[in-house]
Amino acid sequence: MKKLQVSLMRHDSLNYTVTWSKLTESCNHYMVTTQNMSSDFELISRVNSSNNSYKIPVNLKPGMNYKVTVKAMKSRNAGCQTIATGSVQFRTIFKKSELEQLLQRACKFIKEKKSHRPKLCKYMYRNKSAKYFENILQNRQGVMEVYKKDFNGDPASPINGQIDGLFFGTNPDPATGLPPSRSHFGPIRINIPATVLFNESSNLYFTDFYCNSRAHYVTLVATTPTSEADKYCRDHLIKLSNTANPFLYIRPAEGMWVTSSLWVELLYTENINLTSATQQFNSMFTTVNTSASSSENGIPKNPTCKVCNLHKGISYE
Repeated sequence: MKKLQVSLMRHDSLNYTVTWSKLTESCNHYMVTTQNMSSDFELISRVNSSNNSYKIPVNLKPGMNYKVTVKAMKSRNAGCQTIATGSVQFRTIFKKSELEQLLQRACKFIKEKKSHRPKLCKYMYRNKSAKYFENILQNRQGVMEVYKKDFNGDPASPINGQIDGLFFGTNPDPATGLPPSRSHFGPIRINIPATVLFNESSNLYFTDFYCNSRAHYVTLVATTPTSEADKYCRDHLIKLSNTANPFLYIRPAEGMWVTSSLWVELLYTENINLTSATQQFNSMFTTVNTSASSSENGIPKNPTCKVCNLHKGISYE
């Protein structure tokens, strides 16, 4: 059987056109099957033999893996026979142009909250269970290892399930200037001086703006230049200035500052040796009050919010 060369044109994260190579042998028509690899969704369409492209006629779901199969069909006796076939697989993630729109929405959100002044960010903090940190200190030689980013936030975020990292909070308590006294992620907290994780030598990228129910969040990624994570982010995300962005920035003479208009979470893409961090950087463990609201695979964004959703009427279920 001959092989069709199938390729994909991405208009945005949810709209696609499939094209394929022309056959030297004539056929009666093409059968195009669009399949969601994570559900039972399947769309089968018949395409005239004079065409070699097909625009998928429905909005796909964000953050899903799809496969499109094209079959060239020719009449044989009482039925049809497949004489050539080909397929292409893809994931519905934001294009950079869509991320730029999301970035502008986040900037507008901050600009409209004029009374919320930036706060000095002395520490970044990570909350987990006691068991999580005990395992690291007892069985991992004190190394807190990066792992795959979950599916929290916008399902179409390009980093979901794609890069490894460790999440840290950045926003201090407005009253104390220190990390907040409560956490949704566990009662044990590691506080690390902010400039250890993000400084002038880091690359900083914007990847998400979302809300779960009430509060809005921005997700940033800090990478080591030329690392594998950095290469992926450079290709898929929006690079920010370390000293001039509205979310998290460095003033060389003053330290690091973070907006108080929304929550800023930083995905740090390198392993951290907690033993050396506590000794060299004055990092420290603390205990905080906790309320359970996190999920193992992350909590998807609120699809009805008019502030942080690019596409209307999309179900994330």
